Amino acid sequence: MINNNISFGKKIPLTTCQVQDKTTGNFVPATLYEYDCKDEQDILEMVFSGNQWYFSNSIIKNMDKKFKLNELFKENPLLKRTKFRKEPYSKNDYEKRFFVMQLEDGKTVGICQAQNRDSSLKLDYLESQNCNHRFIGSTMLASLGKITLQEGNNALVIDNSTTEAEDFYTDKCGFIHYLDDTFKLDKRHIKKFIKQTQKETQSPIVDLKA
Repeated sequence: MINNNISFGKKIPLTTCQVQDKTTGNFVPATLYEYDCKDEQDILEMVFSGNQWYFSNSIIKNMDKKFKLNELFKENPLLKRTKFRKEPYSKNDYEKRFFVMQLEDGKTVGICQAQNRDSSLKLDYLESQNCNHRFIGSTMLASLGKITLQEGNNALVIDNSTTEAEDFYTDKCGFIHYLDDTFKLDKRHIKKFIKQTQKETQSPIVDLKA
């Protein structure tokens, strides 16, 4: 049996927020974390987060690539520039970012792969588990929006959205549908969405790195 409450303690806390327990109606704390993939236990935590995720295999594979690059550059820091020049795809692997949202008990309720591109935080994969709680998807997006603003980017972009999620992005979160399967939230609308989410969840989204 997979235990999705395992916590190895290596991830970096970015924001705190609240989601709603559907059974009790109470709001409970949640935290958005980032894995920097400098330790193999980051990958293990994602592996043990459960097998119910549609995108987990792709994310785990990409986390492993970044971990191996971190190990390589740790052994030879001067190699980074040469490797990226000779193997441009390695730079793309190295710049991928990985986020999870977890409850206080360590249960993972949201996962995400992203990268900084063109003054935006672009989300490659975003997935939430809303079986027992409400507002997981919106608090995760609002938290990522908070990080987007804190890091000086101008937009939050979702690439390759699933058809089922399109109404959520546009109607619920205010994203603009500007390409076939791409959605964008600019700086002004990120701020509006954060305020809306804070009101719905009766809690501020606190940037722990500010």
